Amino acid sequence: MGHSTRTFKAWLALGLSIWMAGFAGATEPAKTFPVVPLPFWPFGKSDRTVALNQIPAQPVGRNAGPAATPVTSNQTQPGVPDPTAEPVVLASRAMAAYEAIDGCIMRFTRRENLGKGMQPEETVLLKMRREPFAVHMKWLDTEAQGRQLLYNKATDQTNMQVITAPGDIPLIGGNRRMKLDINNSMARNSTRYTIIDTGYGGAVLRYKKNIEDWQRGTLPQTNVKGLGLVNRPEFNTRQAAVELTFPAGYDTHFPRGARRLLCFSTETGLPTILTTWDENGQELEYYRFDRCFPVPLDEADFDPDRLWLPATSKIPTK
Repeated sequence: MGHSTRTFKAWLALGLSIWMAGFAGATEPAKTFPVVPLPFWPFGKSDRTVALNQIPAQPVGRNAGPAATPVTSNQTQPGVPDPTAEPVVLASRAMAAYEAIDGCIMRFTRRENLGKGMQPEETVLLKMRREPFAVHMKWLDTEAQGRQLLYNKATDQTNMQVITAPGDIPLIGGNRRMKLDINNSMARNSTRYTIIDTGYGGAVLRYKKNIEDWQRGTLPQTNVKGLGLVNRPEFNTRQAAVELTFPAGYDTHFPRGARRLLCFSTETGLPTILTTWDENGQELEYYRFDRCFPVPLDEADFDPDRLWLPATSKIPTK
């Protein structure tokens, strides 16, 4: 009986030592926390869609899964709420940032649908001076190789200088210099806006007017919606986004109404994306501003006789 008792105690001690050893090198399992809805600033309401659309942390290293699919221009969803992404704040920051610009050089990408289907996307090297307004555009696409456009309000308020690309004018080759009225049909055949709306100014000033109309009630309160900080496939960092809905008759460019998405850089406050759809969800316009470098610009930067030497053949226009 004594031998059996000693044997049992020995086995019990061995079992306990093995069981305790299992805990010696173990780590505490990671705790999981429930998603807590965040207040949608500044209204203090709990918005469940904001919390559900937050992006979970991605594992790194060998266990990392596939990268999250970027949100497309038609599927931008509410993102992380942020006080600086509130619509009125975005308008104030954008205006302050634009008014601080002396000059800049950027890459400008656009495509437009003027009622005859979407036109090919264009990529332009854009040089802009805010005051007095001046802009120099140089097309980078193969199809429009050689096309340039220059407007300087200080020297000519109603006309712009153009160098044509092959195919711009039937039966006339490219690399021809001409002067056009800024409202000439040839100058407006690929865009609904005039040259003076080019660059940040047009986007910022139109948005400022939209917000002022929203504040005074011309635009219903439900027609302006802050989306917080969202992911966009065009950029590596989150953009502050707002969605606008234009009723029929509100904007002369969209008589049947439209929906617009505007994204802003959280660093500069300036617009990065502008996309507009018609009442049926058909894309009407897409603009992207990126690779912007602030730089002081003077008259020499917008003098066609200095920029376009040797001089090209000039086409007289009425």
